[in-house]
Amino acid sequence: MECQLHALGIQVVSLATTGLLGGKLNIESIEKVLNRLGKEGWEAVSGFDTNQWYGETRDIHVLLKRSIS
Repeated sequence: MECQLHALGIQVVSLATTGLLGGKLNIESIEKVLNRLGKEGWEAVSGFDTNQWYGETRDIHVLLKRSIS
């Protein structure tokens, strides 16, 4: 059995929330960014948020990968 290794490109995209004190998500904006990156060959692998206070979302971070030829 032969094992093949593929080179991967990794990118982290940080998406800020909106609102006077933050915490509001602009879903259309997030989808627009991720769809644009998807057309460039990037695939979302994982996502997580950072909190500011009382569990309110501050930023969303998405880890993406794509094959490098």
